[in-house]
Amino acid sequence: MSFMKWNAYQRINDYFLAGYKDHSIEIQKRLNLLFIFDFIGVISFFLLFIFRLTVKSSVYHYLGDLFILTFLVVSLASIKLKKIYYATTFIILLPLSTLAYHVLNNLGNNHPFAIESIFSLSIFIMIGYLFLGLFALKNFQLIIYTLVSLLILSIHYYFGRHEISIVYYFACIVCLLIGYLISYFIIRLFRDMLNLTKEALHVSEQKYISLFSNMMDGFAYLKINSDKNDQPIDVVFVEVNNAFESFVGKSRTELVGKTTTELQNDIQEKDFDWVNLLNRVVADKNELRIEQFLRTWINIFTSMFFLLKRIISF
Repeated sequence: MSFMKWNAYQRINDYFLAGYKDHSIEIQKRLNLLFIFDFIGVISFFLLFIFRLTVKSSVYHYLGDLFILTFLVVSLASIKLKKIYYATTFIILLPLSTLAYHVLNNLGNNHPFAIESIFSLSIFIMIGYLFLGLFALKNFQLIIYTLVSLLILSIHYYFGRHEISIVYYFACIVCLLIGYLISYFIIRLFRDMLNLTKEALHVSEQKYISLFSNMMDGFAYLKINSDKNDQPIDVVFVEVNNAFESFVGKSRTELVGKTTTELQNDIQEKDFDWVNLLNRVVADKNELRIEQFLRTWINIFTSMFFLLKRIISF
């Protein structure tokens, strides 16, 4: 049963995030975390909404829940539609929900404004800042959220100033500023870590390229193309090194992106079946060495499969 539930979750996750495979690692990780947050949030607030129906809560509580549920649903829809900035910017609905929970509810039911309401507003604002620190992609999202939060705080003060000391509102502003700074530095930290990762990756790539290009053995990175039924139909050259170019007598630009079918008159014997041979390597997950007289590059071919197995059978 648990396996079936996990399978269902994975299908939902793939439905929303499948279109981001070509995006940066930072975007993919943040959107995956955002999806988990939204998914759990939608389920939680749906259950909360059902609970409120059973206890006959105030209509303003329903309105507050609706603000938050709308944010979560819009965020999920934005992920699916690849509107990445909208997916996080709608967090402004979080402090707006406190208008319904406290200001409208108190005014509509003639309840006095209690100190707890300003504490609740502060907590909601801080949650929003932590959310932006984790998921925001641009600093302007922090600015928009801060302006909306200040507006909500001003409205709360306008209606509650006679019952709540201004000291508490000042404390809420301090919390708002602290939340802004925390979110700002979290975003900066993420970016600095990403830049360090990119630099390390660039250095590693340069070392690999240098080793790959200057090695004495001919080397080719190949990929099997399959049809709709997952049956192999051809083999594509993804990358080759300088030694491979020399042996074959063709340049990298003439090889990369081409299939063995397209090049069969130039680099292979017509009776040699590349596709089935390479598919065997992938299916069996075993190393394979063979000798095949393919004009001038027999020695390259015999050592190539040792590397090929590890490349295309991951």
